[in-house]
Amino acid sequence: MPQCGEPRYDQITLVNSGGKVKKSSSRIPYNADWPQLQALWRHPDSVASVRYRETRTAENYGGAQAHNGLLASYNDYFHGNEYLEAVNSGRIVPGDMVLMFSIDGAQLYRNKSSDCWMAIWVVF
Repeated sequence: MPQCGEPRYDQITLVNSGGKVKKSSSRIPYNADWPQLQALWRHPDSVASVRYRETRTAENYGGAQAHNGLLASYNDYFHGNEYLEAVNSGRIVPGDMVLMFSIDGAQLYRNKSSDCWMAIWVVF
């Protein structure tokens, strides 16, 4: 039994055949992000943009070696400790795409129960 106490399927009767067919009681919207991300690897212009992270990471390591392990400037997420630790530990490797998902909500009216949710995916 589902935890919410509601049935997983609603039973509906088909008019033409008189039989019953299972129809889910709720739906999760399909998000077409993965095919869009794969498409970025298909065109030379977008491949250059996707490889920007790898290029900047390599520059960071070269610059740090030239300055006794310190970076000359910190002006992008490529310079952050968490990112560099993920690269050093092998959690992010060449060819990986780094995505950020950000979500926020707002109540549009003071005395209303309706909310508005905004979400954004950022490809780094």
